[in-house]
Amino acid sequence: RKMLSKGVDVSTAGHSGQAALSVGSRVWQAIAWSMPERDRMNLYVALAEMNAGKKSKVESLNETMEYEIGRLSREVQRKKVALKDADIYRKKLEKTIEEMETDLAEANSSISHLQSQNADQTKRAELAEKQVADLQKTAGETMQSLSKERTDRARMEKQLVVEYQLREEISDQAQKVQDVLSRTAGEAKHVTRELKICRHEYETYRQSASDVQAAGGQ
Repeated sequence: RKMLSKGVDVSTAGHSGQAALSVGSRVWQAIAWSMPERDRMNLYVALAEMNAGKKSKVESLNETMEYEIGRLSREVQRKKVALKDADIYRKKLEKTIEEMETDLAEANSSISHLQSQNADQTKRAELAEKQVADLQKTAGETMQSLSKERTDRARMEKQLVVEYQLREEISDQAQKVQDVLSRTAGEAKHVTRELKICRHEYETYRQSASDVQAAGGQ
């Protein structure tokens, strides 16, 4: 009870008072059974609550972090593939625009040539002008599509940066949890040593009492 009041962690495994006594179990059993029944049951309950609360919290946090890290890793990989596909599509669009600009220059040249011809060629010139208008419209639509792709890519890159930072934060949290687990293990070793000392003192006291009784003392 004195150790519990100081906040010493004596729980390492299990979800019951008996399982919580697994560290230095013989010492704890000796101490527990030397108590009145009510105090012994209170000790079991306190140990079980401390053990169950700490273990479930740490395990739940650790499992959640492992799942989030895995999910973010898969999401980052998927975004990388999408960015690669978008880059290929952008290059195709740029090549298409260059071809259309060449076609447009050639069409303008054709218009100038047709305008210098006889009146009977006017109809052909009007047809060429219509073709140029169609090409200009298609080029404008392609430029809009390319601009949208660039905007989408910038947004995806920004999202990747945010997700990478989140992954780093989760990794840091996971390390902190691991540090807590390490400290808990160290505290358990410390408690084991304390229990051995208590057991030794208890045996010394009991031997002294036996010696006194054997000598006829009180």
